[in-house]
Amino acid sequence: MKGRARSIAFVDDNPEARPANHGRPNRHTRFAQPEQVEELAERMCRNNYSEAGIRSILGGNFHRGCQHVWNQVLTQGEKK
Repeated sequence: MKGRARSIAFVDDNPEARPANHGRPNRHTRFAQPEQVEELAERMCRNNYSEAGIRSILGGNFHRGCQHVWNQVLTQGEKK
């Protein structure tokens, strides 16, 4: 928890460390709306993306990251 608290404090104390976008959307990142996911997956299939690649793009990497963090938190909680 100390590491997390330090990270949050650093972000709060150093706003210049984050890119300024002045409330505008990030021009490099676009998010698909839920109703677009099926079409997006179909396009990736037509362009020969692997099933694993499609899963990763559609949230698999986020899910894997969350699992890793949650497992660490649970494991640390059991050690206390």
